[in-house]
Amino acid sequence: MTTQSEHPALIAFRQQSPVCREGGSPLSALILDVLAADFVAGGPVHRIAKGWGGRAIEDALTLRLIGGLHRLVLDGSAPNLAKHYPSVGGSPTESLATDVIQTVSDFEAVLRIAVTQQVQTNEVGRSNALLGGFLAIAELTPKPMLLLEIGSSAGLNLFWDLFSYSNETFEWNAIQRDVVLKTDWSGSAPACLSVEPVIVGRAGCDLMPIDIHDDDACRSLESFIWPDQPERLARLRGAIRIARENEYRLEKADAGPWLTKELAEPADGQCKVIFHSIMWDYLPKTMQDDVTAQITQAGELATESALVAWLRLELERPSVYPMLKLTLWPGGQELTLGTAHFHGAWVKWSKG
Repeated sequence: MTTQSEHPALIAFRQQSPVCREGGSPLSALILDVLAADFVAGGPVHRIAKGWGGRAIEDALTLRLIGGLHRLVLDGSAPNLAKHYPSVGGSPTESLATDVIQTVSDFEAVLRIAVTQQVQTNEVGRSNALLGGFLAIAELTPKPMLLLEIGSSAGLNLFWDLFSYSNETFEWNAIQRDVVLKTDWSGSAPACLSVEPVIVGRAGCDLMPIDIHDDDACRSLESFIWPDQPERLARLRGAIRIARENEYRLEKADAGPWLTKELAEPADGQCKVIFHSIMWDYLPKTMQDDVTAQITQAGELATESALVAWLRLELERPSVYPMLKLTLWPGGQELTLGTAHFHGAWVKWSKG
């Protein structure tokens, strides 16, 4: 029999707290500590977790619950909690623990529904790392790019070329100001900064795509941003504005079947760029193998007039941070371009 101290929900709270703290969200870490203590005390958090049918660790119960609390704050439904949240102009005070548990108690029924909803993020900060990969493709081939993203969420990173990038090493596309991505960049600047990429199409797929024209869906996306990182929230909102003003295609589909369709025919005069970021681990091994085989097969059929590129920012164990890798066909040369923080807070570039 599983004891309370061994309950997966409690383990999940205690595991996620230091992850949030190390990820730059001490407020999220504090809230998770409060939730863990209430679980032990048998309060409303205990009732919500006990009545939940999912896998606490694998299905991110912790992030679902703090996302549900953030949603209440963003909606204006929990003013006592909102006073602690920088995302709405607040600042944590000594009454944080009391207000968190009171909010959980007041909105227990709402939060029971919230924890059934899958965590959905679209972290545009990852474009800090992806930028170098896209520019490397543009440097290696003059062909216009057809962007194909799997695991797109709302598809916001499909607009990476419309963001502005700024760090101590270089700036790129500074004229665009709706989304300014700042990062701690180490290593030399990419040698390909002077190239001008041409984008001829943007398309993506996701099992649960976010419709950026649906305000309620966008609010859900906002709720999973950690509440003491308002700069992430601001750039998400800026990216949504950009997406609403530009054309792209986003489909509800599994990665494998979608790529079967998108890679069926070579794109003469173009480079098909399949890319993804921090989604690979969510695919079952059979799907990973299928996607890899499809991209490789399309690459083997590539020609100098119809190229294929595979750009990915994913965790490759034993590394503890995602690696940025690029494979370009014809030829199939694989390049390791660098490593990055999960949210793009820093990039360690390894190519000149």
